Amino acid sequence: MVTAALFLGVPLLQTDGAPRLRTQLSNGATLIVERAAALKSCAIAIAFRADRSVETTESHGWRHLLEHLAAKGKDGQLDQVLESRGWMATAWTYRDSMVFAAIGGKSGLEDAIQAFSGIPKFREASREAIALESRVLAQEVALQSPAQAYSNRSWKNAFGEQGLDPWGSLETIAKATPADIARVATQQFDARGMAIAVVGDIDVKGLTGKAKQAFEAATASEWPVIQIERKRIEGESLSGGVTVDLPPAGTADWIAKVGAALSFSEADTSTSSSFFSISFRPGLLSIFPKPKIGDSSRPDFGRSMFLNWLDTIERNALSRATVTAQLAIVAPDLSIDRLRADAGALSVSAFSDAAKEFAK
Repeated sequence: MVTAALFLGVPLLQTDGAPRLRTQLSNGATLIVERAAALKSCAIAIAFRADRSVETTESHGWRHLLEHLAAKGKDGQLDQVLESRGWMATAWTYRDSMVFAAIGGKSGLEDAIQAFSGIPKFREASREAIALESRVLAQEVALQSPAQAYSNRSWKNAFGEQGLDPWGSLETIAKATPADIARVATQQFDARGMAIAVVGDIDVKGLTGKAKQAFEAATASEWPVIQIERKRIEGESLSGGVTVDLPPAGTADWIAKVGAALSFSEADTSTSSSFFSISFRPGLLSIFPKPKIGDSSRPDFGRSMFLNWLDTIERNALSRATVTAQLAIVAPDLSIDRLRADAGALSVSAFSDAAKEFAK
């Protein structure tokens, strides 16, 4: 235990019987390696803050395009490399972050770490690759669900250009050049806004050393942090769903509102879907279609659903690594365990008050 602390400069944290090491790398990135003996698979996730790459109407969708290109790796073979070791990769673009994750067996974990260490270094994309992924993105956009479309309209309605959806404009995406992608990659893949999470039934100290060596080669961006303040505007009235303001992730109000939204989706017999993000910026939480609002006889149902949600995340290696990395780019000390403790400490009235906001 003392050796680990001296080796890494951080304490070995004990959570739910699972040792976890959080390391601040020399390039500013955060590395979290956690042993979860109950998990049958291992997973790795990398999350990047989008605080140096903020989209406008002129660049709307270039980050989403970058995600697709970087997920294939510099030589376009990242998927094949992982699949050859029995691993599967996925990626997501959010308004305020970008996440890459993969899941597989323990024997392929070191190869996955090495393969993923190339993502922060991605800079070059050919015109042919851009054209190919632009066509793939067109298919994705066409497959948006009504709930996703409602969430996107809510954001645009509330914040104007600062509420642009993370999917992008197909017309703008088609105009992207290799130089545009290189610039966005330099802005997005900043080591100081990067968190890496590795979970599974693993040797924490050994894997920390290997991951540390692999990801310390990532560089800090020369681009400055862009400060934005999302201010509500008077937009048109939207029907069919319900939307409330959501503070940054990890706050008491965020926990209460997410719990309330999850409880509505659970209690409603319709197929309501909740959309919210784990973000360092304030935003929105939307539910579509509008659910039957709550059960007044169960004012603490929101807490139960929030805790159940955390339990579900922790039982799946991919979800656990992904959420762990996302929380770490919001705040260095924000974790699933802290969310659980904070939710347990909230009063019943905090959840019931949050539920009332959806009924306004």
